[in-house]
Amino acid sequence: MDVATALRVGMAAGRIKSIPELAKRTGIAQATLYKRVKEPSTMSLAEFREIVKATHMSDELILIAVKEGKK
Repeated sequence: MDVATALRVGMAAGRIKSIPELAKRTGIAQATLYKRVKEPSTMSLAEFREIVKATHMSDELILIAVKEGKK
């Protein structure tokens, strides 16, 4: 599972239906979130933490995203 897929799974778990909704919950600009989905290696730790909080990603999903994101 790649980071983008993990993010989508996390969004579904947090009942977040779109990037614009995630942007509102995290305070991260929509354009930035779209870029992070496309290029996860550009995501900062602070952004990742905000996304994790907003989506309520499980520990397992976080580990998968971090491990698989290292390509």
